[in-house]
Amino acid sequence: MGTLPRLALLLALTIAVAASTGLLAAPADAATGVKYGITDDAWLQSGPGTLESRLTQLHTLGVGVVRFTLNWNLIAPVRPASAADPEDAAYDWSKVDPVLEGLRAQGITIVLQLNGAPTWANGGRPANYAPASATTFRDFATAAATRYSWVKRWLVWNEPNQVRWLRSTSASVYTTRLLNPAYAAIHAVIKGGAKVDLDALPQQKLLTAELPPPLEEEAVFKPFLHHGARMPGCPSCIAGWH
Repeated sequence: MGTLPRLALLLALTIAVAASTGLLAAPADAATGVKYGITDDAWLQSGPGTLESRLTQLHTLGVGVVRFTLNWNLIAPVRPASAADPEDAAYDWSKVDPVLEGLRAQGITIVLQLNGAPTWANGGRPANYAPASATTFRDFATAAATRYSWVKRWLVWNEPNQVRWLRSTSASVYTTRLLNPAYAAIHAVIKGGAKVDLDALPQQKLLTAELPPPLEEEAVFKPFLHHGARMPGCPSCIAGWH
């Protein structure tokens, strides 16, 4: 199947899922402003044709939101001397800069996901193992937010409820080593307007005591939930992001 038909099919399936779950005709008390988009890092970075032609296809299809991943392990394969500084020589942003700048030029909203720990941060293990220290991930989040301060939507890790993406699949590990430090770092850099959320919480539990204080104060926590997942106490959080 060609690239354009494949993306068109993806959008059609998204609409179909929304219709089947009642999101296209939501009840009065349901969340409003739900947006839908696509995620395909491999196609964006190395699909057929040029990056410009691929971005044009997205524009032609009317895609308004793209989720894209910053793989920490690929961007920082060796430990940076000044990890909070995106200009540190250890960082390699060359593969992601063109994509993000291109999406920005097309006026497409970016949901930027931080994912994958480098071996120097997790004791020489595969990228799905959490970093040993929250500080290292905080510094990477600071560097990423500084470089892409115009991005206002951020995700912390891909499906941390599955061992193929995060070990261990512990809500405590996720919130203390990944979510909390990234939340604090991004908000410290991007003053006002930035939203930092999660894909799916390990064990589908909200450990309120371990969430960043701003989330506790808001008293409402509506994460970016994908793949039709639901959260207890948030029936409107499904198949999209707010």
